Amino acid sequence: MRIHSRTRHVGRLRIGLLGLAVLALVAWALSATRPLSSSAVHLTANSAASSVTGNIMSNLDSGDCVDVTGNSSADDAVVEMWGCNGGASQVWTFETDGTVQHAGKCLDIYQNSTANGALIDQYTCTGSANQRWTQTGSTLVNPATGKCLDDPGSNTAEGTQLDLWTCDGGENQSWTFGGSTSSGGTTLTSVPDDLGTHDPSRIIDDDGTYVFWGTGGGGWYSTDGKNWKSAPNIFPNGLPSEVQSAVPDNDGVWAPDVIYNPNSGLYDLYYAVAVWGNSDYSLIGLITSPKVNPTSPDYHWTDRGIVIEHTPTYGEFSAIDPAPFFDPQGNMWMSFGSGYASYESTSLNIISLNKDTGLRSGTSDYVVGSGHAEATYVAYHDGYYYLFWNTGGCCSGASSTYEVHVARSTSVTGPYGTSQIFIESSSTQHGPGQIGILDQNGTDYYSYHYYPDSGGSVLGYHILTWASSGWPESGQTT
Repeated sequence: MRIHSRTRHVGRLRIGLLGLAVLALVAWALSATRPLSSSAVHLTANSAASSVTGNIMSNLDSGDCVDVTGNSSADDAVVEMWGCNGGASQVWTFETDGTVQHAGKCLDIYQNSTANGALIDQYTCTGSANQRWTQTGSTLVNPATGKCLDDPGSNTAEGTQLDLWTCDGGENQSWTFGGSTSSGGTTLTSVPDDLGTHDPSRIIDDDGTYVFWGTGGGGWYSTDGKNWKSAPNIFPNGLPSEVQSAVPDNDGVWAPDVIYNPNSGLYDLYYAVAVWGNSDYSLIGLITSPKVNPTSPDYHWTDRGIVIEHTPTYGEFSAIDPAPFFDPQGNMWMSFGSGYASYESTSLNIISLNKDTGLRSGTSDYVVGSGHAEATYVAYHDGYYYLFWNTGGCCSGASSTYEVHVARSTSVTGPYGTSQIFIESSSTQHGPGQIGILDQNGTDYYSYHYYPDSGGSVLGYHILTWASSGWPESGQTT
């Protein structure tokens, strides 16, 4: 049985002016003793490019929703379970900075507590870690504590105040996130099987327009999640002169990846340039755009320069296959590398990026993998960083032997432990590789390329689930 040190709100009361005055005095006293919060912005790992607004419905009792008592806009207003009624007290906005807001106030862990049973209220948004949340499957996790939004004791009574508790997979920690994106609510649940691509970037949702790019610099976009059109090449006039000079005999753009950067308000697209079969020269460059929807008047790429490069005299790595990501504290990183040339002992790497510019920060290079490995991607889930990468042969049609492995670590820079296969060739999909992950209203999907029985490589896209052990599962069938 859970016992709280603070009285739980158990129902709604109608009070007079005297009662309001007393409550105001109590609220003032609480705020006066409330610990000051940091003004630093902490972002979730799955920060989106657009906000999502709707209700949060209990999967324990589908008739109940997360509610602010009395539709209050006051600090310390109780967040409770109440019958779903479509009212303003049950409207929540999942903002791009990882906060969950009602009436401009943030879903908050009372007094910055990290303990099991810490009560949930609403409070003025301060940017502190106790107001950051990540949708992980059907759970809502506070990354700073790794704990879940919880209906204490699986109590289905209206007026039960929510709390924070160790994530245990129970239905009292399972929620359905209603609502739609600010663009009108498209949700990408499948893609056609004829979107030709190799080494695709993750799919990006730009206010309801889905877009991705691949090797060569071309890509695809869809404004409705169903009909797809070719996206313009990211370098319609050729590579930047600095890049062309650094790798003069290059084979064009390899394996781009793109992420929305809430610090700059721009989309950061990283791309590699190298020479097939020659490990002497390679680099990763950065371009940015305010929008990635090719139909937007604000769609235009700006060259930001070279992020990292390898030359015969610098770098024990191959500077290819970039994959940027944010950790739960809002720090920006990039994984990259390949062990298919001459750097098998240092094939997979992670470096720190400046979160404002997207360029490299410092000179540290953390080696996180070795051997014939490439095409990394890092995802944070429930206290662990999951490092995905490819082994095998990439580019031989239906004879390709690419497969995706995954390992995990509690530290972003490793060490990453024993790996397991995430997805491999099946009877109909051969040589899968280069995965990315897209969060769709709390449900994760992963994209990748594969070869069908004949023809060139195409985009694959499936739901990703997380096992009770914490490991990702592809749902692959043979």
